[in-house]
Amino acid sequence: MTQIKNYNLKKVGVEIGLDIDTMEMLLEEFINVMDEEILNLSRSVADSEPEFIKHYAHKMKGAAANMMVDELCALCSEMQNADKNDKALTTRLLTEIESCYGEFKSLIKH
Repeated sequence: MTQIKNYNLKKVGVEIGLDIDTMEMLLEEFINVMDEEILNLSRSVADSEPEFIKHYAHKMKGAAANMMVDELCALCSEMQNADKNDKALTTRLLTEIESCYGEFKSLIKH
């Protein structure tokens, strides 16, 4: 499992067979998608919309898995499988997802 603080875009590219330029392009797209989906997930949690929570968590899980951001992938999977009627649980998971993603973004921006 790749920990956020140990994430290395070049190593991930080597592992999946892509050059650094392609990885940087994919990373930019990943950030764009995740920024939007975090907002969508947040609205869905606030509005208690179980199907949308599941949809956005699933989409984010796939994006994180493709970029090998394992911690974020695991949290999104947990949200996808969580009891969506448990507002405290979905709110806690959303906070953890936002925190993990924020940590990832700050790491890669340096």
